Amino acid sequence: MNESLIVVGAVLLFALGTMLYVWRAIVVVAPHEALVIRAGHRTRVSFTVGVVVPILMRAEKVDLRIQRLVVVRSGKDSLYCRDHFRVEAELVALVSVNPTEEDILAAAQLLGPAPVAPEKLRDLFEVALIESLRGALLGFDAETIQQELDAIHDRILE
Repeated sequence: MNESLIVVGAVLLFALGTMLYVWRAIVVVAPHEALVIRAGHRTRVSFTVGVVVPILMRAEKVDLRIQRLVVVRSGKDSLYCRDHFRVEAELVALVSVNPTEEDILAAAQLLGPAPVAPEKLRDLFEVALIESLRGALLGFDAETIQQELDAIHDRILE
């Protein structure tokens, strides 16, 4: 009787441990996220559910939602236009990761495993956005900037 209780207890403990291990290994991904699973030299991307063995694999979630980044240049930081007048500008950029495996892997490499804070996005993209805005404004006179906002928008996208 005692021996059978010990065996049943051991089997139950083993079953509970196995269930906990499997429960921990299954990672469910939200609709606005992608899961990057790294196992040694293999890397794969999942959009729904992934199995991540805790010691052998690492998993990172990449947010696919659109992030809003606002860059304001005013006062002493304002930009110059073609006729050397200062122009105060506000640029709102919408940044997101394309839901393709290559782009998600590139974003995971660039941004790292931590959730992306707005400050980190600002550090990554602000200089490029300001240079694009500066280059676009240098092609216009102060009088035509207000009238040609669509053309400036197209130049920034180039």
